[in-house]
Amino acid sequence: MPTQCPSLGPGAIGPVAPAQSGTSTPNIGLSQDVPPVVAANNLVLDALLVGVVPGAVLPVVQAALQVVNTIAQQSVSITAAATTMYAISVSMSALGTAPVGHTLTANITYTAANGAGVQTVSLTLPLNTPNVVLETYPLLALAGTPLSLATAYGGGATAGNPVDAYTISARLVEMPL
Repeated sequence: MPTQCPSLGPGAIGPVAPAQSGTSTPNIGLSQDVPPVVAANNLVLDALLVGVVPGAVLPVVQAALQVVNTIAQQSVSITAAATTMYAISVSMSALGTAPVGHTLTANITYTAANGAGVQTVSLTLPLNTPNVVLETYPLLALAGTPLSLATAYGGGATAGNPVDAYTISARLVEMPL
């Protein structure tokens, strides 16, 4: 009989087994030599990924942001766990109801692994016409440093003003080697 996995949230059902030193899940080889709650999650993930080549390396979403028709500035960030490649995918859209000149800027900030310091990529979304901005950036980030996305209004646009509403969805992903 399946047992509730508390770390997966209410109603989540999955197989739970005690961690056994030196064991791994049968499909993708996730470690079971971890605390019981993590071992239970690993078993659920393993069951979901049946058919994946054992030992396959999969990208993992580290953080996500998704807000529809917001009138507030938004942000999402993580701390790079390792010096490795991360990817950030961003989708922004506007209804086009704002006055001419109103904009939203999404600033993506990270610390480059090559010693170049903090880097910023800026995306601008005009709010006065129906627009969509879709971007994905690979970022080689330094371990222990933040990767973030933060929005800011410009050109007379203001938080709380219904004509300056926008939709944003973003994912920060640690890419496998």
